[in-house]
Amino acid sequence: MQRWYVVQTKPRFETIARLNLTDEKRRGGPFIVFLPEYTKTRRHAGKTEEVSRPLFERYLFVQVDLDSAHRRWQDINATRGVSRMVTGAGDRPLPLPEGYVESLQARAESDGGKIKLQGPEVPVFRRGQVVRMTEGPFVGYSAAVLWDTTSDQERVFLLFRVLGGETKLSLPLGGVVAA
Repeated sequence: MQRWYVVQTKPRFETIARLNLTDEKRRGGPFIVFLPEYTKTRRHAGKTEEVSRPLFERYLFVQVDLDSAHRRWQDINATRGVSRMVTGAGDRPLPLPEGYVESLQARAESDGGKIKLQGPEVPVFRRGQVVRMTEGPFVGYSAAVLWDTTSDQERVFLLFRVLGGETKLSLPLGGVVAA
């Protein structure tokens, strides 16, 4: 059965990983990939422009049937731009809850292809503060804030302890709440 899984990419390689995973000529065949994005206003050299950014920095989602294709997830790990699939106990990739990616896709479609990040109130967090994630592949888990935030920031940087290690995450500022 096809399920959605989380793939961690190399830094700033989300788009390259998506292109390589969906390539018709790639070993293991093309995969169905979803890379949720949001639109950001960027000011550079006196110009203002709208640019697309990954909603979950260094993460994307891939749909695959791990039971019918033994080595397919290893083919994903060997793809240019991919660091690894997020795994659980026994080094087997963990599927996302049913409907999670579909709800993100529906939200992106209703927002014109990009997920809108505007919220009514933007929280401010302090370094070391424990927060609970309300968006992303780790909904419900807690993490520590790495840097102080201000009300004009769009993202929060977290230190997430999982499976005996530590991982740095970046989420939209509205994607976490105080724990």
